Amino acid sequence: MLLADVGSVPYKIVYVLHIVAVVVGFGGVVLSGIATRTALERKGPEGGAIAAANSRTAAVAAYSLYSVPVWGIFLIILSDDQFTFAQPWVSASFTLFIVGVALMLGVLRPAMKRFDVAVADPAKAEEAEKLGTMLAVAGGVVSLIWVVIVVLMVFKPGL
Repeated sequence: MLLADVGSVPYKIVYVLHIVAVVVGFGGVVLSGIATRTALERKGPEGGAIAAANSRTAAVAAYSLYSVPVWGIFLIILSDDQFTFAQPWVSASFTLFIVGVALMLGVLRPAMKRFDVAVADPAKAEEAEKLGTMLAVAGGVVSLIWVVIVVLMVFKPGL
């Protein structure tokens, strides 16, 4: 049954939503590292305010990223079998996405919550520095995962 094809209007609308979700989500993850560094430089109440704003931005970015595979699934369904879940680039992308989200939920979010508290309290400056380093490393790994997924989406190896 022909649902749509990659040149159809429904496909293109879902494709736009997919790309916008990637841009908002990935952009938020990348900019989060900059805000974390700025919060560390300011420390105290000012750093705490920056960290709190960053946490809100990161939450929006996360929800945007969570929608990316939903749009991707719709794209595969709408592609009229041009793309399938069995293709290696699709499977690898979903697997990497799951790893990236697991790192976000298991490492980044809890560390960010602790960082928000520590950076606002000058007495916890050492803890804030350690958490900032952990956020930088974990954030870098997650960002690298997103870049690899984008590369897989663009080049579609095995297609």
